[in-house]
Amino acid sequence: MREVAERVQGQHSSVDVRYYQRLCSPGANIQAVWFRASMLGMLDMAVPGWTENRDSDKVIALAARFPMKKMEAGITCDGPPFDLPEFLKQIAAV
Repeated sequence: MREVAERVQGQHSSVDVRYYQRLCSPGANIQAVWFRASMLGMLDMAVPGWTENRDSDKVIALAARFPMKKMEAGITCDGPPFDLPEFLKQIAAV
């Protein structure tokens, strides 16, 4: 994802689902992977620098298991579908 962001330099972009399929193990829930990656992407926009000096593998592992609620179409949310302060607290410990 970071590679894509560097290539488009602040412009809107999208990532083909096949990108995630190539990165994941056979049988992985690609929609769940996409959703969590999207949440991390939004977090990059909302809290720039939150991953600085962090082990990417550990950040991804935490994001993979951290509780997140499925977002419903047509429902407006006031924040991310997960406990952002707790997520950032756990990231700080990584």
